[in-house]
Amino acid sequence: MEIWMYIVAGALLLFFGALIGVSIWRTKKPDGRVADDVELKRGVRYSTDEFIVEDDGSTKVSLVQGDIVIKKGETAIANKKGDFKPGKYTVLATNEGADALNIRVGSYVREFKHGAEIIVAEGESVCPVSTSIILR
Repeated sequence: MEIWMYIVAGALLLFFGALIGVSIWRTKKPDGRVADDVELKRGVRYSTDEFIVEDDGSTKVSLVQGDIVIKKGETAIANKKGDFKPGKYTVLATNEGADALNIRVGSYVREFKHGAEIIVAEGESVCPVSTSIILR
């Protein structure tokens, strides 16, 4: 009879240990892929997250939560209720080999470097000319 009590107690301990492990696994924080420090003030996006380079110096081009992808030739308009919020963004190329990006902001095409900052005003249009871009 005493052995059965130890078996039942061990099974309960194993069950509750697994239950606690699953709950910890589900509440695990993201692995640094979420864009931090993004605030919305009166419909304008403000970001201080400029982490675009890995520890080994390689460029980070993977998507993170909050990124806006604009395909080559498509136009996106910054609007509080439109395609994306006006504000300060970091421009990233979706193509790893592209260091210089030609982007039409408003009515002028400018060259931006991968990782450069861009400020987009209310109602201003953004259209990538050379390659698709990510606004972070």
